[in-house]
Amino acid sequence: MYKSNTEPLKIRQEQVRLLYKPSFIAAIASAFAAVFLAYLQWEHINHTTIITWLSATMLVVSARIFYYFAFMKKNPSPEQTPAWEKSYVILSVFAGLAWGSAGIFLFPEGDLAHQTATITILLGMSAGAVTSLSALRLPIYIYILLTMLPLTIHLFIEVNQEAVPLAIMCVVFLLFLSKTANTTYATHLQNITLRIRSEASESLSHQTSHILEMIAKGEPASDIYDAIVQVYESRHTGLRCSILEVHHNKLKHGSAPNLPPEYCAAIDGLEIGPNVGSCGSSTYTGKRVIVEDIATDPKWSGFKELALDHKMLSCWSEPIKDSQGVVLGSFAMYYGHTAQPSEQELADLIAAGQLTGIVMERQRREVLLEKLHKAFEYVQDAIMISDLDARLEYVNPAFEKMTGYSPQEAVGQFIKILRSGEHPASFYDQLETQDKAGQHWQGEIIIQCKDGSLLEVERTVSPVFDQHGKTIFLVAIQRDLTEHKLLESKFIQAQKMEAIGTLVGGIAHDFNNILAGITGNVYLLQKHLTKDNNATQKLSRIEQLSERATDLIQQMLTFARKDTVSMATLNLNQLVTEVFSLIRTSIPENIELKFKILQDNISIHGDTTQVHQVLLNLINNARDALEDTAQPYISITLSTCQIDEDFVQQHPYFNTGKFALLSIQDNGSG
Repeated sequence: MYKSNTEPLKIRQEQVRLLYKPSFIAAIASAFAAVFLAYLQWEHINHTTIITWLSATMLVVSARIFYYFAFMKKNPSPEQTPAWEKSYVILSVFAGLAWGSAGIFLFPEGDLAHQTATITILLGMSAGAVTSLSALRLPIYIYILLTMLPLTIHLFIEVNQEAVPLAIMCVVFLLFLSKTANTTYATHLQNITLRIRSEASESLSHQTSHILEMIAKGEPASDIYDAIVQVYESRHTGLRCSILEVHHNKLKHGSAPNLPPEYCAAIDGLEIGPNVGSCGSSTYTGKRVIVEDIATDPKWSGFKELALDHKMLSCWSEPIKDSQGVVLGSFAMYYGHTAQPSEQELADLIAAGQLTGIVMERQRREVLLEKLHKAFEYVQDAIMISDLDARLEYVNPAFEKMTGYSPQEAVGQFIKILRSGEHPASFYDQLETQDKAGQHWQGEIIIQCKDGSLLEVERTVSPVFDQHGKTIFLVAIQRDLTEHKLLESKFIQAQKMEAIGTLVGGIAHDFNNILAGITGNVYLLQKHLTKDNNATQKLSRIEQLSERATDLIQQMLTFARKDTVSMATLNLNQLVTEVFSLIRTSIPENIELKFKILQDNISIHGDTTQVHQVLLNLINNARDALEDTAQPYISITLSTCQIDEDFVQQHPYFNTGKFALLSIQDNGSG
């Protein structure tokens, strides 16, 4: 199992930096100590031995100085640090060997005073190394062991009265130095760790603050997603992150700046489910999904080839939720090796999911608010939002269209600016009381518009409560009743007309019975007056008028009962002739009647009664128009006509073909 975290690398980097930082001064001090020891032993040790040892020591000193300047110039990254650490360990080995050899080659036999000088310098070099080399255990332990062990062994080998106590003293001092070095190492490690974590925490806090500032400024969600991904990718070496949104049970790409575009395109639009990779599974279950090895995990069985082809071997996904616990998406971390999250990585995964949740929830709320705002802006009813004192805080465009008051004029004013005075004072007092109490109210009210006109509206006032049930503001919806009242008036008129139709139907039915009696009596008279031609002619006309009246009554009954019209093929020549004969008796004698039929056997499809009615109405209208006209006349002409395309273009409600043409003309007014 592999755990990846940048914190150990950064700690190691600081430890190695702490090794190299004092190495220049330590090397110079080592050079002075070497020269001083050579000077002390010059008269007691072979000069060739001293020169050889001093040359080797100076070579090590030179190497340490060279590596110091190279390290400071390079300033290696955490990933490059192990190579420099290895170099320093090698330098520590050579430095320890150089000083350890002094305990053998610069240790004059039988000269206790100069032996003590060598021992003192070696003890001093070992003690000094504890301060400069204890940033890591390996260099300090190598150095003090290689420096002190040869001398200690040498003293034990001599086995004399002076050497053994000195050897024991060296062993005790070596143990003391080891304990001190370990304590110093632990102190350095703790300080470095605390500082790095503090810096990381401060950096994360600063970056998080920047992201929250982006959220507050309303910057695009895609930019905020990218910023979140970059923050957490920078905290862990080799980490790649992605953000996916959930829309209608499908994953939608949010951000993945360092993932392959082909992989992102393949994931975009996938339906979530229990075995749809880490992200699809976490959004489906609402729980964190940790996949250490994509190649073997069953959740990735359908997608592992895609992931493995792009060097993604492990994936951890955290479901992104809103404040109500609803899953909005997922935040995922990918590595190019199999891995379980460390404590820090797991904390970052959770924190990233929570931070992204704030963005997603705000984004969805902004989308909803935008829809609500547009609904308010485009709805035809006037919408008003006010405080509990009925002071307007918002009005939509329909309010201005309805009342004439613009939002700039209305906001800040009390709703009483719409009072018309058409209602009693008690009515308005009750409205104010209910508004302040946060009570629901609905009813019709007459308002006064800006131009002074009155308008009848229906108003609904509803209180809006906070999470504690306390009324915080009022919402009023106001609808213009003008069209509603007009339709209501038309409906009432229709009801009246229906009642009149029922009445007419009853009267027509009774009148029809009376006509039946008249027709019967005329028939009986005709039987007794067969020898009186003049009386018979008059009775025939009465019979014809009675039959026409019967047809008229039947038409009235048809409309009153809403019966269907009886359509049939009719001989128009015959119908017009009958009407002309019938109407002649009712036309004054001073009016000349002209009747011409220019085409025989003209047939139409229609209802006899209605055709009669049309002809009678037209002739009666013509008669009425001839009042006070000199030499009045009415001309009735029946013929046919052919409708062509040119006529249809000017009169599109016609069709081409042959039509009957009935003309009724008079020389009167109108």
